[in-house]
Amino acid sequence: MRTAQTTSDKGPGMNRFHRTSTADGKLLLPNRHDGTFQNISTLVGKAIQIPQVSRGVLFGDLFNEGRIDIVVENLQGQPMVLRPRGGAPNHWIGLTLEGTRSNRLALNARVRVRSGDLVQTGEIWSGGSYLSQSDLRLHFGLGANVSVSQIEVAWPAGGTQVIHNLAADRFYLIRQGQQPIQQNLHAPGISADGAQAGPPGAPKGASTQPAVH
Repeated sequence: MRTAQTTSDKGPGMNRFHRTSTADGKLLLPNRHDGTFQNISTLVGKAIQIPQVSRGVLFGDLFNEGRIDIVVENLQGQPMVLRPRGGAPNHWIGLTLEGTRSNRLALNARVRVRSGDLVQTGEIWSGGSYLSQSDLRLHFGLGANVSVSQIEVAWPAGGTQVIHNLAADRFYLIRQGQQPIQQNLHAPGISADGAQAGPPGAPKGASTQPAVH
């Protein structure tokens, strides 16, 4: 049995999602934030209880809703897409990093986010599971907090960038050494007015004015 991890939308720490190497159901274990995990596999629907031989798993916000989806690659049949439903309407922030002096994908960049009494750290990395690539964007759950007071980015080529005062429940593009840009992202194939859109291109957004140094 192997383990993959994804950030919780309830704050710092990780949730664990186990994929099996034999035909068995999957396990979902939220972080209790006290050094232990809780097995809620039988409480989140019947899909993850289906016996399957699974090899790869990836995590990402597939529909730009501010929630992390899970895609499981199975040895036979189609992949399984698990989408979160219900639960507390917690806040979040999504970050895309783009290096200029560092590599463009900002691989190995480390980000620390402060929001209220929450302090979380994320790192951009590629790979991690068989035939699977998770979202390169960083997702931070903020709980009841409606803003982020500070973001520190340690770029892989050296140097630290500090950004202050960003609103929650939004996606931002952070280019190395530049002001962050708020991204107006929608579900794939859907335009801002809800109509079907053409092939997706690079998202565009309006510049914000938070402090950066």
